[in-house]
Amino acid sequence: ILRERGRLLNYETTMVGGGRVIPILTSASLLKDERGAVIGTLGIIKDLTEKKKLEEDLKKAQADLVQTEKLAAVGRLASGVAHEMNDPLTSILTFGNLLKEDTAEDDPNRESLEIIVKEATRAKRIVSDLLSFSRETKPSLQWVDLNDVLNMSLLLLEKQGIMEGIEVRMDLARELPLVRADAGQIQQVFSNLFLNSVQAMSSGQPAGGSPESSPREKRLSLLTRFCQSPGGEPGSPFPPLSGPFIRVVIEDSGPGIPVENQDKVFDPFFTTKDTGEGTGLGLYIVSGILKNYGAQYRLESTPGQGTTFIIDFPLSNFQSL
Repeated sequence: ILRERGRLLNYETTMVGGGRVIPILTSASLLKDERGAVIGTLGIIKDLTEKKKLEEDLKKAQADLVQTEKLAAVGRLASGVAHEMNDPLTSILTFGNLLKEDTAEDDPNRESLEIIVKEATRAKRIVSDLLSFSRETKPSLQWVDLNDVLNMSLLLLEKQGIMEGIEVRMDLARELPLVRADAGQIQQVFSNLFLNSVQAMSSGQPAGGSPESSPREKRLSLLTRFCQSPGGEPGSPFPPLSGPFIRVVIEDSGPGIPVENQDKVFDPFFTTKDTGEGTGLGLYIVSGILKNYGAQYRLESTPGQGTTFIIDFPLSNFQSL
C-alpha cells in the first residue's frame, strides 16, 4: 500500500507480536534520494490495544444502559398488569379453597376445584415474580439466621404441597453468625432456588434443558457452613472474598442444565418452559438480590447429574449495610 500511495496517514491495521494480534495505527512515508529512488521508509506506529479495549467497554456500557432502560419500561408495564391481576386471583384462590373444603372427596366436581386452585396458585406466583421484578424497595434490615430463613422457606413450600414426593436432606452448621439483612428478600432467594429445583425434578426438565425419558429419585440437599478463610473458586466470575463468609449450598437430583444454557439462567425472561409456565424472572430476581448484598453465587451442573447452587454471603458486606 505504501509503495502505491507513497505515504500513509493514520492507517489502521494489525501486526503479530508476542503470539498475539495487536491493533495499530500507523503513518509512514517513503524516503527517496535526489534521483527519486526509494532508499527507505519513515513511519510511526501506535499501539491501539488500550484504545480498542476502552471502545469495547464503552459499547458494552451503552448496551447495558439500553437494556436497563428497556427492563425498566417492562418493569413499569409488568407492575401495572400484575397489580390488576392480583386481586382477582386472590378471590379465585380464596373461594376456590372454600368450595374445595365444602366438597366431598368423592364429589366429581372436586377434581375440577383442585385444578382451579392449582392453576390460580401458579398464576399468583407469576404475578409475584412480576411485582418483585418491578419493585424498588429499601431493604428492611434485621439480624437474621440464614438457617432459620432456609427452614422457613422450605416450610412455606411444604405447606403449599410443593415439596410432596421430594426427599430433603439437611446439613446445617450449628450457631451460624447472624447477618444483618432483609429476611423477606433472603427468603425469596431461597424459595426461588427451591422452586427452580423442584420444577426441574418434577417435570424432568431443567432450566434450559429437555425432558427426560425415565423418572429419577427426587432429592433436595441443603448445606450451610461458616468459612473463616477467604473465598473464591477457580473459574468463578467473582474476585476472592477478603474475609469470613457463610456458604449456602442447594443441590438437587434433577436432570441438570445443558452447558450452553448455564450462562443464561440468571438472565431476565430466559426460560425454556412452556408458555404460561413461568416468566423467566425467578433466577434473575435471585441474582439481583444477591448482588445488592455483595454475595457471590454460581451454579455447577452436569446434564443427567443434577444442579448445585452455591452462594457465599460475606459477613462484612451484610453487617455494614
